Amino acid sequence: MADEPYIYRLPTEILLQIAGYLGATKDQPLRLQDLCRVSKKLLPIAQSELYANAYLPFTCGCHPCVNPAVQLLRTLLQRPDLAAKVKALRFFATNQTITKLYKQKNFRLKSLRDECLWRLTEYGYTSKLDNPWRRCLLNDVESAYVGVLLTLLPNLETLRFQVRETIQGYPSIEPLPAFFGSPVSYPMLANLQKTVKHVGISDIGFLRDTRFKTLKSLDLSYVDWQTLVRMQGPHTIKSAKSIESLCISMSIYVMEDYTNHGTGLSLRSLLEALDCYNVKSLSIKLRDQGEPQGSGEIFDSGELMRSIGVVAARLEKLDIDCDTNQDDHDWEMFLLNCQDPILSFDKFPSLKQLRIPQQLLFTHDHEFGEEVGVQLGELPEKLEHLEILYPDISILEWLEDFTRLEQYSRQRRSLKVLYLQCREDVMIESSAFTASPHPVWSKLPDYGVKCFISEDIDKQARDLEIMFSDHQKGGGDQDEDEDEHDEDEDDEEKSDGSNSDMGMEQGDESKAKTPSLYDPKVADMD
Repeated sequence: MADEPYIYRLPTEILLQIAGYLGATKDQPLRLQDLCRVSKKLLPIAQSELYANAYLPFTCGCHPCVNPAVQLLRTLLQRPDLAAKVKALRFFATNQTITKLYKQKNFRLKSLRDECLWRLTEYGYTSKLDNPWRRCLLNDVESAYVGVLLTLLPNLETLRFQVRETIQGYPSIEPLPAFFGSPVSYPMLANLQKTVKHVGISDIGFLRDTRFKTLKSLDLSYVDWQTLVRMQGPHTIKSAKSIESLCISMSIYVMEDYTNHGTGLSLRSLLEALDCYNVKSLSIKLRDQGEPQGSGEIFDSGELMRSIGVVAARLEKLDIDCDTNQDDHDWEMFLLNCQDPILSFDKFPSLKQLRIPQQLLFTHDHEFGEEVGVQLGELPEKLEHLEILYPDISILEWLEDFTRLEQYSRQRRSLKVLYLQCREDVMIESSAFTASPHPVWSKLPDYGVKCFISEDIDKQARDLEIMFSDHQKGGGDQDEDEDEHDEDEDDEEKSDGSNSDMGMEQGDESKAKTPSLYDPKVADMD
């Protein structure tokens, strides 16, 4: 005891916080697994934290390996005390037989299989019954083992998973049969449905066959036209009725004009089926996934916004963005092909934060030479934070209209922050706004609006009002230097006496100071 370092005398909770401040580098990242190996004193507290948030890695599909979820199952069967500590679980599984692969990896699957079959016997599914779940375990179907794992977690609050038919295939639309051999929600999952508050899944089928009573947030990572086809009308998915946060990764082809008007299906079909009218935060990530139902050239952004209007009554935060990590997709072409922007935010009375591409908010009608969509003064009255993604130069005129129309500017006192988010390969770069800052950036603060801009790459926000002020100061100093240089030249010409009166007049006229583009008088004229 005398040789024990003083730090070990501290409570375990403080030791874990101290470990959190340890420096990590790219070559030596800080992992709880490494912390477990430091000493026996740190082992129990590191294990507790490690199993509390079991975010298991997904396999790339190119190098098959033993599934970490199966390894976790083996550990929890040996250490039931750790199962009660698991609060969050994320995993990946395939609906395939794994006998050959696990044998190659020297994983003792037989002993684990026997333990799982014994567990099913405890649940009442004896060997005398030809139960599909037992049959899947006997066939060494990977997802069936994960089904056993789900029955061992009495305190689980966050559940995120993806089940695929093959390791490199699409997500399964029916995960329950993959877990249990049939779409039946087994009684031993009743406790899980009482404790889980956050669910992240690739398909809506899992929610349709289960009844979560305390669900607060839902993340759908794969919504395409096929998802909408399987919807059975409003109020058919009971688990999502109480959610307050909804995230959807959606195929852009759901917005196709052909899809909307040819079948009557849209995002509205999903939102009505979820019955999620209490949602306060909605995030939509547009992805190039699935197959187009038409030409794939015209996208109805107006129908998207009208669909969102179904759940807009209590909505406080709305985030719509493109998945620009998909480098193989031309997002600029997609945005330019978005037609019919939103015309009114009357259905969004509670909205406080809005993050949206400019082309879904307003577009420029080249035929009539005017903006189509909503004006800044027509945004929700409670809106405090507006972030416009992938703006183009037409946004300057849109903002100027706001400062000109007093009936708008007086009403928009709630708006505090305007943020422009640019991306180098989508629309125009941020330098188009920062090289010669527009006078509108100095006007908007008079209405209580702070303006910032950033490039998606560096994420560093810059104050546009300060940039305009610095640009003005720099331009003024340059003009003074030019005036002094002109006066010196005039003195030299006078001393030479070689210029006639006509020559002097022409010289003075040619040397006259050119008004700056952002001269206050010129700005007032604009």
